Amino acid sequence: MQTLLLLLLSGVASAHMPVFGDDLLGKNVIDKSWAVYETMKAGDNLLLRLNISVGENFSISVNMPGSQDFEEGVEYVNVTVTGHNAESIDCDPAFNGWRVLSGTHAPGVVDETKVIPTTTVGEPLHFEPFGVGYYRKLAACQGNVSVADVFNVSVVALQDIQLNVGVGMAEMFSVTDILLMSISIVRVWWWSGYFVPWVIFTVLIPLFLIYYYRELLRKSFVSIWSTVTFFTTKEAETAIVRSVLFFNSMQFLLRLIIVNLNNYAKDVDLMILFPIGVHILLPLMVAFVWGKVSHTTTAFLIMLLYSSALLWQGFFILPAFCVYKILLGFCNL
Repeated sequence: MQTLLLLLLSGVASAHMPVFGDDLLGKNVIDKSWAVYETMKAGDNLLLRLNISVGENFSISVNMPGSQDFEEGVEYVNVTVTGHNAESIDCDPAFNGWRVLSGTHAPGVVDETKVIPTTTVGEPLHFEPFGVGYYRKLAACQGNVSVADVFNVSVVALQDIQLNVGVGMAEMFSVTDILLMSISIVRVWWWSGYFVPWVIFTVLIPLFLIYYYRELLRKSFVSIWSTVTFFTTKEAETAIVRSVLFFNSMQFLLRLIIVNLNNYAKDVDLMILFPIGVHILLPLMVAFVWGKVSHTTTAFLIMLLYSSALLWQGFFILPAFCVYKILLGFCNL
């Protein structure tokens, strides 16, 4: 159980919660970090409103996906922050959007607009294990604020661009965030131009599984009674659980292969070991073990916790199946 808890905790580390079409005004940007994903035309303005108290950390980074066409020296965005003593926010030059730093500031209160410097020259790609992709920083700023305010962050697109704005550095997911992670991940992948490959693999992987389990399916659906009793057999339970785990592993494996085959993915980070371990190898190991253990109520409870927290391409199938089996077990007591 301790090992399981550690795995659950590792799965929610080092990640911003993705949101779409949200200005973050009602969001806690201190105790939780966010990534706002947008597709913008030249001239569009993205406005984020960050409620930050005195002495707390102001942290933003504006990034474009590594999959987008990029040309060094071209200006893609203008970024400004407006609010009380905005000029006193001392943007640490070492901050790149992925690690926490700090700053100090002078007293006094006046509404100011601070221009956040942008750069497109010499910026390395950064591998994001959460979204499983590469990002290129366009602008970043982190420092403490000297006066509380709702700071308006304006990002004006100078070119047609897909971008995300990371806000905050505290990594925390709610239960709802975790349960909906499959959908959030897919939306991020679609935003990065991965819609067609995802659809193709979402069709091909189940077709492969249907072919692999064709004999089991043929025996199980020859009559109404065999269909009804299909889900009560250990063989069927093993097939269902293993299929969903295999689907999850293959989606992440194919995603990793594709982003690293493209010429933009030149700077492979060691953080790539995180999705390989958690999203590819671990589900395959769990699938192997599942076929060797007794399918007790406790086993389904552990599978419920694991699949809800770490199966980020599971789409509620295993949690729903586990809940069904747990309730069925209680009814049979």
